[in-house]
Order: sequence, then structure tokens, then C-alpha cells
Amino acid sequence: VTVKNDIGRQNTIFKFYIQAWWLFAIASAFATWRLWELGCFSIGRKRIFGAVWVVAFVILAVGCLVYPVMATRVKMAERFEHIGMGIDGEAYMDQAVYQRKSVDTELADDKAGIHWLRNNVVGSPTIVEGVWDLYTWTQRISIYTGLPTVLGWDWHQTQQRFEYSWHIVQRRRDINVFYTTEDSSDALDFLDRYGVKYVYVGQMEQDIYPELGIAKFDDMESLGLVRVFSQGPVSIYRYN
Repeated sequence: VTVKNDIGRQNTIFKFYIQAWWLFAIASAFATWRLWELGCFSIGRKRIFGAVWVVAFVILAVGCLVYPVMATRVKMAERFEHIGMGIDGEAYMDQAVYQRKSVDTELADDKAGIHWLRNNVVGSPTIVEGVWDLYTWTQRISIYTGLPTVLGWDWHQTQQRFEYSWHIVQRRRDINVFYTTEDSSDALDFLDRYGVKYVYVGQMEQDIYPELGIAKFDDMESLGLVRVFSQGPVSIYRYN
């Protein structure tokens, strides 16, 4: 069952299947106990039905265990660093280096910028960060802060709202021009058009955009773009 206008990849199922599996897990735990109480798992000369139940249950249980046994090892091997167990989902950033297309990005630098935004920004102002290939370190600031950005995961929007895909393409182009241009007035037009309050410049932006395009931000303080954070290769500017 899918919601009307659901796209071909069955997004409705993706949105609800996690909750559904939790409900199935709770129900199956009770069902297993109940079947045991009813004697469905008893095996005897006259309990062929019970034997069938036991065999089917074992097959299903082993089948379910294949994934965590096999997949956990593969997933662990793909981690940046083996940092031990813990509940801090950002701990890997302290040592991890993201490498793609000859660009090396130390995630600890971005972690500092992310924490500054979390601790110092009030409300939900719009930010802008560089755009890169999908399934890379792009959109990391909006992901880890929850702040709205000019362009997030663009392919999902292109896929699900295809009639507006031209607008997604336009935003991506505008962001690239914003970081590339040496013209401060063009940069201000971009900030005003999209209501941007904070501009993020990290190692990734410096690696994929021209040096002069990045350098212009430091010359725009008189125009209202003030650097409010600087640590290592990361700078954050607030547009007043």
C-alpha cells in the first residue's frame, strides 16, 4: 500500500517500514512465547505438527541472523577509524580524514564549526555551504546542525518533485557562482535572494572553489558580511 503519487521507489514503504518492524518485533516476541505455552514446539511421535513448527522456526531464526552476523563485519570495515564502542555519533570526526577526488578533508575542523553553530545560533536562520557530488561530505553542516540550507540533498527533491527540478538546478548553479565569483555585489545579491544569514567556508569549499572566490568574503565586512568564527581552515560569516 502506498500513498497517492508515491514515486516508483515506494517511498511510502521506506518512511513507515522501520516503525512497522518495531511493532512486528514486539508482536513476534509475544507470539513466540504464546506458541511455546500452547505446546506448538513440543516434539513427539504424535506431534508431527510440533516438529514442523520447530523446523520452520529454526530456519526463520537462522535466516534472520544471517544479516547481523555477515553485515556487521562488512559495515565495521568501512568505518573511518576504529574508535571503540560508545554513544557519541560524532566521535569519529576527531581523527577521520575524508578522501575523495584528491581532496583530503579533516573532519575535526568541520566538527568545530558545527559545534559553534549549535552553541551560538538562535532560531533557524538559513545557511549556505558548498555543493559537491552526492554521497560525499557535502551538505554536512545542515545535516549536523539542522539549520535550513539553500540546497540540501538535491536528487531526492529532483526525483520527487520533477516538475520543479529546474529550480533545484538553478539553486545549485547559484551556489557555485556565489563561491566562485570575485564580484562582491553578485555575492550580496545571492545572500539577499535566498535570505542567507550564515556563510560557511571549510576545507571542502576551499578545495573545490577558486582561491579568489573564497578570498572575497574577507573583503566584504563593510558590506555586512562579518566573520564570526575562525579555526584552522574553517571560517563562518554572518550577514547583517
